[in-house]
Amino acid sequence: MRLKDLKNWAIAQLQHLTQLPAPSNVSPQTLKIEVDVLLQSALELTKEQLIIKSNDEIDRAIIEKFQLLISRRAKSEPVAYIIGKKEFYKRTFIVNNSVLIPRPETEILVELALKNFTKMTKDFYLLDVGTGSGAIVLSIIDELREKFGQEYLKSGEIHAVDISDKALNIARKNSDNLQLSQYVKFYNSDLLNQIKINKNRTLILIVANPPYIMESVPLPSHVGLYEPYLALRAGADGLDIIRRLLAELLEYLQAGAKLIMEIGEEQEDGITKILQSYKIGNFEFVRDYSEKTRFLLI
Repeated sequence: MRLKDLKNWAIAQLQHLTQLPAPSNVSPQTLKIEVDVLLQSALELTKEQLIIKSNDEIDRAIIEKFQLLISRRAKSEPVAYIIGKKEFYKRTFIVNNSVLIPRPETEILVELALKNFTKMTKDFYLLDVGTGSGAIVLSIIDELREKFGQEYLKSGEIHAVDISDKALNIARKNSDNLQLSQYVKFYNSDLLNQIKINKNRTLILIVANPPYIMESVPLPSHVGLYEPYLALRAGADGLDIIRRLLAELLEYLQAGAKLIMEIGEEQEDGITKILQSYKIGNFEFVRDYSEKTRFLLI
Protein backbone atom coordinates (compact mmCIF):
# COMPACT_ATOMS: atom_id res chain seq x y z
CA MET A 1 0.00 0.00 0.00
CA ARG A 2 1.25 3.47 -0.89
CA LEU A 3 1.63 6.13 1.75
CA LYS A 4 -1.08 8.35 0.30
CA ASP A 5 -3.49 5.40 0.15
CA LEU A 6 -2.74 4.57 3.78
CA LYS A 7 -3.51 8.18 4.71
CA ASN A 8 -6.84 8.10 2.86
CA TRP A 9 -7.71 4.81 4.58
CA ALA A 10 -7.01 6.36 8.00
CA ILE A 11 -9.17 9.41 7.31
CA ALA A 12 -12.03 7.13 6.32
CA GLN A 13 -11.58 5.05 9.49
CA LEU A 14 -11.79 8.17 11.65
CA GLN A 15 -14.55 9.94 9.76
CA HIS A 16 -17.04 9.21 12.55
CA LEU A 17 -15.08 11.54 14.86
CA THR A 18 -16.25 14.49 12.77
CA GLN A 19 -19.87 13.49 13.35
CA LEU A 20 -19.79 13.13 17.13
CA PRO A 21 -21.85 15.61 19.18
CA ALA A 22 -19.99 18.77 20.15
CA PRO A 23 -17.62 19.24 21.87
CA SER A 24 -16.36 15.68 21.29
CA ASN A 25 -16.21 16.07 17.51
CA VAL A 26 -13.22 17.16 15.42
CA SER A 27 -13.28 19.18 12.25
CA PRO A 28 -12.36 17.52 8.92
CA GLN A 29 -9.27 19.76 8.74
CA THR A 30 -8.16 18.77 12.24
CA LEU A 31 -8.73 15.12 11.39
CA LYS A 32 -6.32 15.33 8.44
CA ILE A 33 -3.72 17.00 10.65
CA GLU A 34 -4.10 14.26 13.27
CA VAL A 35 -3.64 11.54 10.66
CA ASP A 36 -0.46 13.23 9.48
CA VAL A 37 0.84 13.39 13.06
CA LEU A 38 0.11 9.69 13.59
CA LEU A 39 1.78 8.85 10.27
CA GLN A 40 4.85 10.82 11.29
CA SER A 41 4.98 8.86 14.52
CA ALA A 42 4.51 5.41 12.93
CA LEU A 43 6.87 6.02 10.01
CA GLU A 44 9.32 8.23 11.93
CA LEU A 45 9.15 10.85 9.21
CA THR A 46 8.92 14.63 9.16
CA LYS A 47 5.93 16.49 7.78
CA GLU A 48 7.93 17.33 4.67
CA GLN A 49 8.99 13.72 4.15
CA LEU A 50 5.36 12.61 4.22
CA ILE A 51 4.74 14.76 1.17
CA ILE A 52 7.89 13.66 -0.66
CA LYS A 53 7.24 9.96 0.00
CA SER A 54 3.47 10.03 -0.67
CA ASN A 55 3.80 7.49 -3.52
CA ASP A 56 6.18 5.16 -1.66
CA GLU A 57 5.11 1.63 -0.80
CA ILE A 58 4.87 1.02 2.96
CA ASP A 59 6.12 -2.14 4.70
CA ARG A 60 3.48 -4.40 6.17
CA ALA A 61 4.95 -4.10 9.68
CA ILE A 62 4.67 -0.31 9.53
CA ILE A 63 1.12 -0.52 8.24
CA GLU A 64 0.14 -2.73 11.17
CA LYS A 65 1.81 -0.35 13.63
CA PHE A 66 -0.08 2.58 12.12
CA GLN A 67 -3.37 0.68 12.12
CA LEU A 68 -2.99 0.16 15.86
CA LEU A 69 -2.57 3.91 16.36
CA ILE A 70 -5.66 4.58 14.27
CA SER A 71 -7.69 2.05 16.25
CA ARG A 72 -6.81 3.94 19.44
CA ARG A 73 -7.76 7.29 17.94
CA ALA A 74 -11.03 5.80 16.66
CA LYS A 75 -12.03 5.32 20.32
CA SER A 76 -11.46 9.07 20.92
CA GLU A 77 -8.10 8.64 22.66
CA PRO A 78 -6.19 11.94 22.31
CA VAL A 79 -3.39 12.00 19.77
CA ALA A 80 -0.97 13.31 22.40
CA TYR A 81 -1.42 10.16 24.50
CA ILE A 82 -1.11 7.92 21.45
CA ILE A 83 2.23 9.38 20.38
CA GLY A 84 3.30 10.11 23.97
CA LYS A 85 4.18 13.77 23.59
CA LYS A 86 2.77 17.28 23.25
CA GLU A 87 4.18 20.59 22.11
CA PHE A 88 3.89 23.42 24.62
CA TYR A 89 5.60 26.81 24.66
CA LYS A 90 8.15 25.86 21.96
CA ARG A 91 9.09 22.64 23.74
CA THR A 92 8.13 18.98 23.54
CA PHE A 93 6.83 17.29 26.70
CA ILE A 94 6.26 13.64 27.46
CA VAL A 95 2.62 12.96 28.34
CA ASN A 96 0.49 9.96 29.21
CA ASN A 97 -2.87 9.46 30.88
CA SER A 98 -1.36 10.23 34.29
CA VAL A 99 -1.15 13.92 33.38
CA LEU A 100 -3.31 16.50 31.67
CA ILE A 101 -2.43 17.34 28.10
CA PRO A 102 -1.05 20.92 28.12
CA ARG A 103 -3.46 23.34 26.42
CA PRO A 104 -2.46 26.26 24.17
CA GLU A 105 -4.25 28.79 26.40
CA THR A 106 -2.13 27.71 29.37
CA GLU A 107 0.87 29.19 27.55
CA ILE A 108 -0.54 32.55 28.64
CA LEU A 109 0.14 31.53 32.25
CA VAL A 110 3.81 31.08 31.35
CA GLU A 111 3.87 34.51 29.70
CA LEU A 112 2.26 36.11 32.75
CA ALA A 113 4.81 34.46 35.02
CA LEU A 114 7.76 35.61 32.92
CA LYS A 115 6.64 39.24 33.28
CA ASN A 116 7.78 39.01 36.89
CA PHE A 117 11.33 38.38 35.73
CA THR A 118 11.91 41.42 33.52
CA LYS A 119 14.74 42.33 35.87
CA MET A 120 17.37 39.87 37.04
CA THR A 121 15.81 39.25 40.46
CA LYS A 122 18.19 36.55 41.71
CA ASP A 123 16.61 36.11 45.12
CA PHE A 124 13.43 34.41 43.88
CA TYR A 125 11.22 31.52 44.96
CA LEU A 126 9.04 29.78 42.35
CA LEU A 127 6.42 27.16 43.19
CA ASP A 128 4.23 25.21 40.75
CA VAL A 129 1.19 23.66 42.45
CA GLY A 130 -0.29 20.64 40.67
CA THR A 131 2.61 20.46 38.25
CA GLY A 132 1.38 17.44 36.23
CA SER A 133 3.76 17.00 33.30
CA GLY A 134 5.81 19.93 34.56
CA ALA A 135 5.08 21.86 31.36
CA ILE A 136 4.40 25.18 33.13
CA VAL A 137 7.29 25.36 35.56
CA LEU A 138 9.81 23.82 33.14
CA SER A 139 8.82 26.26 30.39
CA ILE A 140 9.27 29.17 32.79
CA ILE A 141 12.69 28.16 34.05
CA ASP A 142 13.94 27.14 30.61
CA GLU A 143 13.00 30.61 29.34
CA LEU A 144 14.82 32.15 32.30
CA ARG A 145 17.89 30.04 31.58
CA GLU A 146 17.88 31.19 27.96
CA LYS A 147 17.51 34.83 29.02
CA PHE A 148 19.75 35.05 32.08
CA GLY A 149 21.91 31.90 32.07
CA GLN A 150 22.13 28.84 34.30
CA GLU A 151 23.88 30.65 37.16
CA TYR A 152 20.76 32.77 37.52
CA LEU A 153 18.61 29.67 38.01
CA LYS A 154 21.01 28.40 40.67
CA SER A 155 20.44 31.61 42.62
CA GLY A 156 16.71 30.90 42.91
CA GLU A 157 14.67 28.23 44.66
CA ILE A 158 12.26 26.26 42.48
CA HIS A 159 9.76 23.69 43.72
CA ALA A 160 6.91 21.79 42.06
CA VAL A 161 4.28 19.67 43.78
CA ASP A 162 1.64 17.17 42.74
CA ILE A 163 -0.60 14.73 44.59
CA SER A 164 0.12 12.03 41.99
CA ASP A 165 3.38 10.07 42.05
CA LYS A 166 2.72 8.95 38.48
CA ALA A 167 2.43 12.57 37.35
CA LEU A 168 5.66 13.45 39.15
CA ASN A 169 7.44 10.62 37.33
CA ILE A 170 6.46 12.24 34.03
CA ALA A 171 7.50 15.70 35.27
CA ARG A 172 10.92 14.37 36.29
CA LYS A 173 11.40 12.75 32.88
CA ASN A 174 10.58 16.06 31.21
CA SER A 175 13.00 17.92 33.47
CA ASP A 176 15.69 15.38 32.56
CA ASN A 177 14.98 15.78 28.84
CA LEU A 178 15.28 19.56 29.12
CA GLN A 179 18.37 19.26 31.34
CA LEU A 180 16.65 21.19 34.11
CA SER A 181 16.65 18.60 36.90
CA GLN A 182 19.41 20.33 38.85
CA TYR A 183 17.29 23.47 39.21
CA VAL A 184 13.87 22.18 40.30
CA LYS A 185 12.79 19.89 43.14
CA PHE A 186 9.60 17.84 42.86
CA TYR A 187 7.49 16.87 45.87
CA ASN A 188 4.56 14.52 46.31
CA SER A 189 2.11 16.76 48.16
CA ASP A 190 -1.60 17.50 48.41
CA LEU A 191 -1.33 21.24 47.69
CA LEU A 192 1.05 22.65 50.33
CA ASN A 193 0.82 19.79 52.85
CA GLN A 194 4.39 18.59 52.34
CA ILE A 195 6.09 21.87 51.53
CA LYS A 196 7.01 25.14 53.21
CA ILE A 197 7.29 28.26 51.08
CA ASN A 198 10.43 30.29 51.71
CA LYS A 199 9.09 33.67 52.84
CA ASN A 200 12.57 35.21 52.95
CA ARG A 201 12.90 35.55 49.19
CA THR A 202 12.53 38.93 47.49
CA LEU A 203 10.20 37.53 44.83
CA ILE A 204 7.79 34.75 45.77
CA LEU A 205 5.78 33.52 42.78
CA ILE A 206 3.25 30.68 42.84
CA VAL A 207 1.78 29.31 39.62
CA ALA A 208 -1.05 26.80 39.49
CA ASN A 209 -3.40 25.10 37.08
CA PRO A 210 -5.66 23.28 39.55
CA PRO A 211 -8.75 21.15 38.86
CA TYR A 212 -11.69 23.53 38.35
CA ILE A 213 -14.43 21.67 36.46
CA MET A 214 -17.81 21.17 38.15
CA GLU A 215 -18.93 17.59 38.71
CA SER A 216 -22.13 18.17 36.72
CA VAL A 217 -20.46 19.51 33.58
CA PRO A 218 -20.25 16.91 30.78
CA LEU A 219 -16.80 16.47 29.29
CA PRO A 220 -15.80 15.71 25.69
CA SER A 221 -15.15 12.00 25.25
CA HIS A 222 -11.43 12.53 24.57
CA VAL A 223 -11.16 14.32 27.93
CA GLY A 224 -13.59 12.47 30.18
CA LEU A 225 -12.55 8.98 29.09
CA TYR A 226 -8.78 9.50 29.10
CA GLU A 227 -7.48 12.45 31.12
CA PRO A 228 -6.98 12.03 34.89
CA TYR A 229 -10.11 12.68 36.94
CA LEU A 230 -8.18 14.23 39.85
CA ALA A 231 -6.71 16.86 37.55
CA LEU A 232 -10.12 17.86 36.17
CA ARG A 233 -12.98 17.75 38.68
CA ALA A 234 -13.26 19.93 41.78
CA GLY A 235 -16.62 19.48 43.45
CA ALA A 236 -20.13 20.79 42.85
CA ASP A 237 -19.04 24.35 41.98
CA GLY A 238 -15.59 23.49 40.62
CA LEU A 239 -13.96 25.58 43.35
CA ASP A 240 -13.10 22.98 46.00
CA ILE A 241 -9.38 22.89 45.21
CA ILE A 242 -9.11 26.61 44.50
CA ARG A 243 -10.84 27.37 47.82
CA ARG A 244 -8.38 25.15 49.70
CA LEU A 245 -5.35 26.48 47.85
CA LEU A 246 -6.21 30.11 48.51
CA ALA A 247 -6.70 29.33 52.20
CA GLU A 248 -3.28 27.65 52.39
CA LEU A 249 -1.61 30.51 50.51
CA LEU A 250 -3.26 33.27 52.53
CA GLU A 251 -0.35 33.96 54.89
CA TYR A 252 2.09 34.13 51.98
CA LEU A 253 -0.15 36.36 49.87
CA GLN A 254 -0.54 38.70 52.82
CA ALA A 255 3.26 38.80 53.06
CA GLY A 256 3.59 39.87 49.41
CA ALA A 257 3.73 36.64 47.45
CA LYS A 258 2.25 36.63 43.94
CA LEU A 259 -0.14 34.03 42.52
CA ILE A 260 -0.97 33.27 38.89
CA MET A 261 -3.66 30.61 38.57
CA GLU A 262 -5.70 29.20 35.72
CA ILE A 263 -9.45 29.12 36.42
CA GLY A 264 -12.73 28.26 34.70
CA GLU A 265 -14.31 30.83 32.42
CA GLU A 266 -17.42 31.25 34.58
CA GLN A 267 -15.73 31.29 37.99
CA GLU A 268 -14.89 34.97 38.30
CA ASP A 269 -17.82 35.78 40.62
CA GLY A 270 -17.32 32.72 42.82
CA ILE A 271 -13.61 33.35 43.21
CA THR A 272 -14.21 37.04 43.90
CA LYS A 273 -16.46 36.08 46.82
CA ILE A 274 -13.78 33.73 48.20
CA LEU A 275 -11.12 36.44 47.94
CA GLN A 276 -13.37 38.98 49.62
CA SER A 277 -14.06 36.55 52.46
CA TYR A 278 -10.28 36.26 52.94
CA LYS A 279 -9.96 40.07 52.71
CA ILE A 280 -7.71 39.84 49.66
CA GLY A 281 -8.28 42.95 47.55
CA ASN A 282 -5.31 43.26 45.21
CA PHE A 283 -6.32 40.88 42.42
CA GLU A 284 -7.36 40.87 38.77
CA PHE A 285 -8.67 38.47 36.14
CA VAL A 286 -7.03 37.95 32.73
CA ARG A 287 -8.71 36.65 29.58
CA ASP A 288 -7.40 34.02 27.18
CA TYR A 289 -7.10 34.09 23.38
CA SER A 290 -10.87 33.55 23.08
CA GLU A 291 -11.64 36.49 25.39
CA LYS A 292 -12.79 34.12 28.14
CA THR A 293 -11.85 34.76 31.76
CA ARG A 294 -9.06 32.27 32.32
CA PHE A 295 -6.51 33.47 34.90
CA LEU A 296 -6.44 34.95 38.38
CA LEU A 297 -3.60 37.25 39.39
CA ILE A 298 -2.99 38.18 43.02
